[in-house]
Amino acid sequence: MSRVHAVSSVPSTTTRGVLLATAPVTCHFTDGERRLLVARGVTLAGAWVVSMRVPAVGTRLTVVFDPKGQKATLPIQALVTMARLDPARAEQCGFEIVFTHLDDGTLEALADVLADTNADRDSVPTDPGVERRTAPRIECDEPVVVELAGQRHVLVLRNLSMSGALITAGGRRLPTVWPGDACVVAFERRQADPQVRIPSMVARVVQHEGEPAIAIRFLEVDGTTASVLETRMLESISLRR
Repeated sequence: MSRVHAVSSVPSTTTRGVLLATAPVTCHFTDGERRLLVARGVTLAGAWVVSMRVPAVGTRLTVVFDPKGQKATLPIQALVTMARLDPARAEQCGFEIVFTHLDDGTLEALADVLADTNADRDSVPTDPGVERRTAPRIECDEPVVVELAGQRHVLVLRNLSMSGALITAGGRRLPTVWPGDACVVAFERRQADPQVRIPSMVARVVQHEGEPAIAIRFLEVDGTTASVLETRMLESISLRR
């Protein structure tokens, strides 16, 4: 008969067990939401999940790890024990999970995955988790379309968060704008991502590395748009590593 191991009382996952550097993880929440994220520091006790939208501590979910070149794990029940949003370091944002129930088969499969993967302790946040209201941002350098007063401008995205963006003209002349001006931000479509157009507002005009920049606040971010924004931020973090 398969035994079930309850591990919800295990201390922080960053201090126990063999570490898996990085692996894609699909998180299934009890409200039916399904999110593809990135896990770091996976152990036999739990993992750190990089995310720009963190669930509340105490949230229950099911996770499936799918490391490159290896077979995906079976679904594992987990509990969110810590959450962190740091506006200065987007790559440190996310939430810690501990596995609440592992049967023998799942435990052995997870142990095999961990044993076959190099450890990388530096990729996991080691300072205490802090929940904050401000949105973390990630540095970028890619084209973005901004619609202002009926005019379409191809500009340069300099940083991105779940609540706004910083945009420059890339050395060209920046459109004349004022705080409070309405605009729409549109991102270039990537692979399977849906096209998103985000109703926004000019928050202020600032200087960024010696050139004028527009700080934009997103006004309407639905679930689809939030998923696209988070995916782009996670991709930027991966490219910087």
